[in-house]
Amino acid sequence: MATSTTSTSEPIYTHDQEAEVDEFERKDFAQRIAKTVLQQPLSHSSLIVSIVGPWGSGKSTVLKYIRDELAQDKCKVSNDPYKVANFNPWRYSGEDTLLLHLFTELVHAVDPDLAAIKKWQEMERAAKQRTRLGKLGANLAGLAAHLHTPGSGTLVQSAISSILPEEFKIRLDEIKEEVSLHLSRSKLRVIMPIDDVDRLDPQEILLLFRSLKLIADLPNTTFIIAMDEEHVSQVIGKHIDGNPETGRRYIEKIVNVRLTLPAIPDHILESHTLRKVGEVLRKSKRELSQEDVYWVRPLFHRLHAPFIQTPRKVKAIQNALTFALGLLPADEVNTGDVILLEATRILHPDLYQKIQEIFPHIHSVYKPSDHFNTHELGEQQAKERWEILLVPFRDLTPHQREGIKSAIGSWLPALNHPEDKDRAEWRQKKRICSSAYFWRYFSGAIQKDDVRDMTVIDWVERAFQDQPGCNDELKTHLESPKASAFLAKVQDIGEQLPTVSKPLLISLVYTISRLPEMEVDSLVGSTRSNALSILDALMRKVTDPREWDDLMTSLVQASGNLQWSLWLWRDISEPNQSSQEITSPKLLSELTKQCITAYEDSHNPQGEMDVSLRAGVLIQATSQSQWKKKIQALVRKRPDITLHLLTWGCALSNSREGKCWRWQDQAATYVENAIGSLLLKRNLQKLGKPPTDFQKPDGRHTYLTLEEVGWACLETMKKRDADAKAQKAGAGTSGDNENSDGESAASRQG
Repeated sequence: MATSTTSTSEPIYTHDQEAEVDEFERKDFAQRIAKTVLQQPLSHSSLIVSIVGPWGSGKSTVLKYIRDELAQDKCKVSNDPYKVANFNPWRYSGEDTLLLHLFTELVHAVDPDLAAIKKWQEMERAAKQRTRLGKLGANLAGLAAHLHTPGSGTLVQSAISSILPEEFKIRLDEIKEEVSLHLSRSKLRVIMPIDDVDRLDPQEILLLFRSLKLIADLPNTTFIIAMDEEHVSQVIGKHIDGNPETGRRYIEKIVNVRLTLPAIPDHILESHTLRKVGEVLRKSKRELSQEDVYWVRPLFHRLHAPFIQTPRKVKAIQNALTFALGLLPADEVNTGDVILLEATRILHPDLYQKIQEIFPHIHSVYKPSDHFNTHELGEQQAKERWEILLVPFRDLTPHQREGIKSAIGSWLPALNHPEDKDRAEWRQKKRICSSAYFWRYFSGAIQKDDVRDMTVIDWVERAFQDQPGCNDELKTHLESPKASAFLAKVQDIGEQLPTVSKPLLISLVYTISRLPEMEVDSLVGSTRSNALSILDALMRKVTDPREWDDLMTSLVQASGNLQWSLWLWRDISEPNQSSQEITSPKLLSELTKQCITAYEDSHNPQGEMDVSLRAGVLIQATSQSQWKKKIQALVRKRPDITLHLLTWGCALSNSREGKCWRWQDQAATYVENAIGSLLLKRNLQKLGKPPTDFQKPDGRHTYLTLEEVGWACLETMKKRDADAKAQKAGAGTSGDNENSDGESAASRQG
């Protein structure tokens, strides 16, 4: 009966943790190899078996299973006793050293107490000493040569060599004969698995196979080598004549039996990968919602599953995902995107890099010349993007490439639709396709112009409850480089709330309207303009007109300056109201009060838009008697305000050397109805007579200064008065004719 024993040397074989569980039904394959090896008769030469497979395909796991099988007494397929020797070529360098340790391990498996082993070990130590002395001699020779003493270098090196006794050299031929004798006498089969061949550098691979060739005639030995045959063939072939096929033939002369590692079906590897991903999520206390599973699972299947191929790729994805989830907190990214991106980094490193290079720039604004077709240009740019992204897949069939393109497009839809970069649902779900979150996934950190989501959530919760200190905290955020990101996330969170929070909106208006004037980057936009768009988006959730009136009035009351109050009225849409008519009496009263107070305190308008908005408020306020009298009194005190009021009926355009108002006759009617024609004329006449060459414009593209608007109004009123007189005179003449005709008829009748 065969007895199973192992060497007492400490095991040095390493294997992946997956070897503990037979995930891919490899154990049966390994057991059959072990039994087949034991069934072979003892021989006067070695049996060399190779287990070949690509890097990471599980060769080490199979070797581990073979060792486990050989270590058990149930291996009763042979009457010849056997032992297993441990050897790892990765530990040794130099042909003499490698062969010496290989011989030592073979004999150690047969007889650990053999005196020859100690002698060989002493021989190895002596050889190392000889090597060190040889290096010393070479260094001293170099030093002597540097001193320019003729012949001194040769003399020094000869002197060192003379003190190195011959017994310091490893005599491998003698050792090999002694090993062969011990193996032959023992009547034991010695089995030596050899792993980590793929990890050796090219010189070490050559050394190992040259050593195997030298010991191929050792009796009663079996070597089981796990290797990536493609890689080893290239290394050996490059050394011989540069041809990998030459390396393959060289291996065939050494290896007696070549076994190919059984392939793992794609669906098995995919299921295994997803199980490992699930384990990582559980350990990281993450989870995918059912909604996320519905889009992550199909994309993983289409984009990644066909490329996994080896268990080591699974392990790499598992490790990468573990690290990424540790760097990226659950509340700052979308876990589904992290899974897909880390798998991309492992399986498609070129695609991973090109996404970083291309995706951030697809939203760049391009202004083509007039002779360009914008639609065609957009299609051409998209085509060029896809050509770059699909370069890593150029060896696939057109059908396969189209499938990859479809998967990437589903994962990163902005590649096909750059105009959707700010789609709210992407931001709310923290998707990688949102420009607000994209760089988090690649940097593993919050950028300096970004803000943690939990920071915003904490503030929103406290503002929602109207807790003290919210305004000061908000001011700190809005005065930092993170202001835009903070406001965008406030909007995303606010849009997901079931109701509009009045305290939150008031806090925004109160704080932002009191920010100091800061230099504004026209390309980025100001904090105030960003805040207005956010307030408008949140206010759209209020559909009841009364609720909207109350809330809007409260916001205007919370405003810290008139200009901000006017912007609120201008930019926040009233439900079911498309014009700028102020239908809320409370809102109109609050705005009017602020406008009158500003004029009384000599806070004049800041720019043409401010002039126009003030005019709009005051003109509409004159429909209420209590405000009409106050506005008339204000205009009497400040005649210049009359010009401001006239702008409400004019069209405002970009400033052209101060000429930005396009006159419309309706402006005179608005102001006459507001303050009366007599007061209007009196104030305009204080401007002085217009230049003799001034003519009231009648073209659509004629723009005026504010003073010229007043003159245009005077000319309009003069013409209207003249037309009225002429009409009245014509009506009087017609009446006289009728009377005379009547008298003549009466006299004739009499």
